[in-house]
Amino acid sequence: MVVGQFSQDVDIFVIGGGPAGYTAAFRAAELGKTVAIVDPNEMLGGECLHNACIPSKSALHHVDAEKAVATLSKGLEQRCRALDIDRLHGFAHFENKKTAQITGEVVSVVKFRKAIIASGSQKRSRDDFADAIQVEDVYGANIENKTILVVGNTPSAVESVTFLSKNNTVSLWADGDILPTFDKQLVKLVKRDLTLCKDKPTSETPERYDLVVLAAHRLPQTNSLQLENANVDVA
Repeated sequence: MVVGQFSQDVDIFVIGGGPAGYTAAFRAAELGKTVAIVDPNEMLGGECLHNACIPSKSALHHVDAEKAVATLSKGLEQRCRALDIDRLHGFAHFENKKTAQITGEVVSVVKFRKAIIASGSQKRSRDDFADAIQVEDVYGANIENKTILVVGNTPSAVESVTFLSKNNTVSLWADGDILPTFDKQLVKLVKRDLTLCKDKPTSETPERYDLVVLAAHRLPQTNSLQLENANVDVA
């Protein structure tokens, strides 16, 4: 063990402080398990609470997003303390099937009986859209009088089109069916108010728009976890 490193033992070790992670941690603690949850952010909530779901809903319904995020994240931290969950700050990676190391302000080792991986997702990327922005970024920006292309078939894509269409000319390009997991009759209602782009985006596409917004599904953020050390296969 290196200088400044400490070790602890828990029943359940949760990697990730988003909705999946904190829900699992809370339930495990309610069932009497000793629990530790690690996340690099100061407050629990993950991308959903701090940058995506809550800010987008707040913008659509004219609610103070900053206040909403602060209130909800404070509640999560209080719940974590009330359940006596060890709240760890930093980045985790597996050393083996029963041990993980966390690097942050200090270096620590967590020994666990079970681990739950809820590490969230990574930002979208397209090599042909170098200047495109993430859909989560549109809600904190003042975007007006622009011609915009939103790329994606997700709820986030449709939501952003609804928001941006108030002050801009917006088109949606969906790779496949829009909202494929939703009831088809509901999707018909949603599509009535959308301007759909039928031409598949290419490297020339950004030249036709002032702004391209990436809103497709995000890939899991697992690259730094060293899953091979825990014999975890990713399909």
